[in-house]
Amino acid sequence: MAARNFQHFRSDRGASGNSNGKLIQLSRSLSWLLRHAVIKEGLQFQSDGYVFVDDVLKHRSFVNKYTIDDIHQCVAVNEKKRFGLKIDEVTGKEMIRAHQGHSLEEAVIDMREITDPNEYRTVLHGTYMRHWPSIRDKVY
Repeated sequence: MAARNFQHFRSDRGASGNSNGKLIQLSRSLSWLLRHAVIKEGLQFQSDGYVFVDDVLKHRSFVNKYTIDDIHQCVAVNEKKRFGLKIDEVTGKEMIRAHQGHSLEEAVIDMREITDPNEYRTVLHGTYMRHWPSIRDKVY
């Protein structure tokens, strides 16, 4: 079911710049910035990976292209829940982070590493169903 929804979501993109295409591009841009480029792009971030949404919207990849409402919609409709939002307790400003996939060693994301393969019978990572049999059958 999830694969069908994803394919439908992707099939709605087009050169016309419709909203699904815009949200897909926003998701890709947010993923790149929040997972890999925060330091290089000079954005301030907290140790848990959160960045001020205002700073994201001022970045050259986002300014005059996206709004706070676009970011809210992107976070809300993303089936893989790639992003999280919170309000900074000190400033009252909204912040965003990518939940996983960081190449930044400085980001400390609250995830539990699985070190004992016997602890879980099956563990899944989001991928296409056509890849699942080869992943399932692989022995590490």
